[in-house]
Amino acid sequence: MMLSKKRIASLFFTLALIAVFALVPMGVFAPIDDHDRISVAPAEPVCIDWDSATSATGSIVKTDPNSSYYPSSFMFYVDNGTLSVSNGGSYTRLTDYDSDFGDAYRINLPSTACTITVTLTNANNNSGVYYLSCAAPAGSLAAPGTTPNDVCGYLPVGQFASGSGWGSLFSNGTNSTGTTEKFLNGYTSTGVSLGMLGGYIQFDYGNNPIPNSELNPYGIDFIVYGNPFNGNPEAGSVKVSSDGITWYNLAGSLHYDADTEWNQNASYIKIVNAGTTIGGQTFSSAGVYASVDYIPTNSTDATEVDEAIGDATWTRMGPVAWWPEYSSENYGNIWNDGHINDVIWNRNGSAEVISYKNLTRVMDDWQKGFSGNDSTNYYRFGYADVRANGSSYGTAINPYDTLPAAASGGDGFDLSWAVDSNGEPVVLSSARFVRVYSSVLYLAPPFGETSTEVCGIYTTSNQAASSVGTATAPTVKYGTSATAMTNAVSVSNMNMTSLNVNPGTYYINASKTGTNLFYINNEKVTSGEAYSFTVTSGKDTYVRVIAQDGTKAPFISVIKFRGN
Repeated sequence: MMLSKKRIASLFFTLALIAVFALVPMGVFAPIDDHDRISVAPAEPVCIDWDSATSATGSIVKTDPNSSYYPSSFMFYVDNGTLSVSNGGSYTRLTDYDSDFGDAYRINLPSTACTITVTLTNANNNSGVYYLSCAAPAGSLAAPGTTPNDVCGYLPVGQFASGSGWGSLFSNGTNSTGTTEKFLNGYTSTGVSLGMLGGYIQFDYGNNPIPNSELNPYGIDFIVYGNPFNGNPEAGSVKVSSDGITWYNLAGSLHYDADTEWNQNASYIKIVNAGTTIGGQTFSSAGVYASVDYIPTNSTDATEVDEAIGDATWTRMGPVAWWPEYSSENYGNIWNDGHINDVIWNRNGSAEVISYKNLTRVMDDWQKGFSGNDSTNYYRFGYADVRANGSSYGTAINPYDTLPAAASGGDGFDLSWAVDSNGEPVVLSSARFVRVYSSVLYLAPPFGETSTEVCGIYTTSNQAASSVGTATAPTVKYGTSATAMTNAVSVSNMNMTSLNVNPGTYYINASKTGTNLFYINNEKVTSGEAYSFTVTSGKDTYVRVIAQDGTKAPFISVIKFRGN
């Protein structure tokens, strides 16, 4: 048979391919679509940078290129494969953590540069091998009982926002640069007031981020001290970040309450003269007005800003005296050092507007009808400026066991409370930035608005010599009757389980043997005690179950019920 030139060329090309693949060791070839089967947890300060879309090699790089910190350990996912770490590095499989991304591992890097080798098993049982280079760790985690390296942003709107005293960031009582920032050397009796919903102070631990440490009793990683006394909480929420770009809420006890609102905006406008009309809307009195439906704009076009003001609903909250003046009170110096990406200060329209984005708003205790010590107990755990301070700064106490009215010790926070904007748990190895912000919008004459105060922040100082351990998983059941909860729920630590159910009223409980404490959403319950909730059609209802034993870190799981 005569071969054509095309067939001869095709034959030589095929033989060449066979020769090339014969020289490639088995297991080196890695299909492009397998990149999705290897990942770093999204909350970590590092991520994977592949050499190309079709490459089997890449690097573990910092998410913040301006930071010199490079972690010694991080969470890593592999979907159906095995791994190794060169140069004496190691890994630990987290068997109690169920991830949608695959098996979860804690990577522990050696003191020098190394390579993570991942071997994946494909559908046809062939193996693909990937190589990820890692730099030598740089920087170190925050030591027990330490304060932040810097304050990288402070901007209140409301009472005491006057550039002095409780409205000042610096130890000389002003917002002028050149003096020591408060908080860097520990607790200060005159801290800062955060004003109304969204007003914040943001701490930076720099190259010494706060670790989510297995040594910390009760899982508490840091403590925030406010200015509270029993019966007068002014709740502040906390969010954290590894890079100052992607943030996660530390979900307090009210996070899954029906009245709590996620991903909210709060905006404030300064009206100097009564009768001012902007965008067709007239403000009858001078003062500071608040809006939760104003749509913030980064536009420098004054007309566009004015139109947005006119489209919003505004409520007068107080006098202009409680406005953070950009120049005369120097708030323009301190509100943002470049790590604040969800606050907009419009100064180019007919009136100034400050907007805080992506907030979690909770109801004030007075709005819910609580008073006295019950007001403090309403917030349970996970909010700043609630529990009395005491004087043992940095010492963690159990936030689940003793209610705030019965003990002092500040408000402890666990990085394992971290959730994304959808309320789903995420795993954090550490956090560089901590933002405390007022999480209530409530005016209570004659005292003024609810306004969180902050007087200090410390990492946990009373660490154990070895791991305190994690509480074991409880048995969780639900049903349509408090006496007939027969449907078992498969729960795993730091994860969410989704269930489709018919609309209606349901009951759920958690139980296990031994001395333990349980929370179901904001209710402290005993083992086997029923908690009721309602599911409506087409809507997601979240139930969080927390189990905690002794000094152990808690077992945390979220269950999402979707009404059919």
